[in-house]
Amino acid sequence: MTKEEAIYFCKNNPEAASNIILMVEELKQIIASQEKQIKSQQKQIKFQEEQINIQKEQIKAQAEIIKQQELRIKELETKLNMNSKNSSKPPSTDNKLTKPKKSNNKNQQNSRGGQKGREGKNLKMVKNPNKIVELKPAVCSCCNQDISESESIDHIKR
Repeated sequence: MTKEEAIYFCKNNPEAASNIILMVEELKQIIASQEKQIKSQQKQIKFQEEQINIQKEQIKAQAEIIKQQELRIKELETKLNMNSKNSSKPPSTDNKLTKPKKSNNKNQQNSRGGQKGREGKNLKMVKNPNKIVELKPAVCSCCNQDISESESIDHIKR
């Protein structure tokens, strides 16, 4: 639209022209507001980029520390796994806790003692024993005093 056409439009349609002018003013305000937001966001982006660079440096430093620690762990595991069979160390320096336990291949599944289902055999107590044996200690087991003359307080049947 040319200048002359705009003047003609304003003279013939003053209400429409004023609406257009108001809309242009609103758009200018919106643009100004958006420019402020863009500047704020640009500052925020710059700050975040700086933070990212700092974090990248921290990650590099941590990666180096991890690498050193992995090497140290590997070295310590190697030392820990050394014994008299795979190094020049004497057998007395072997770790007793890490030695493999010897197993009896015959009874590997069975535990010690009488197995389940076994019929127990032992002496049964009788009501009238043939002989009663009284056992008295001569001295106290705690303080070594003579107690041969004292009377017993209790007795146990076996």
